[in-house]
Amino acid sequence: MGVEADRVRAVFRKFDADNNGKLSVRELKAALKQLGVEASAEEAAAILRRYDSDHSQSLDIDEFTRLHDQLLAYERSHSTAAPGSSAAVPPPPPGGPP
Repeated sequence: MGVEADRVRAVFRKFDADNNGKLSVRELKAALKQLGVEASAEEAAAILRRYDSDHSQSLDIDEFTRLHDQLLAYERSHSTAAPGSSAAVPPPPPGGPP
């Protein structure tokens, strides 16, 4: 496991407050902030819906990792966006969730 994957898992575990293996909207908002993305509750809810591929109304580690990977890819391709701005939230993946 790479350093970045370790970081993602650590952030996930830190913000999975009830230790159920899923992030709620509230937990996701706090985790995004740790990753440098400021999101309102409404934005966090929209992000959760976008990446919640099993429609559980929460993100598991795989869904959260996919979100993180897309955030990194978006940030790299749009490096002029200010860190922590809402511009750092990527658009939906092509074709929607797998």
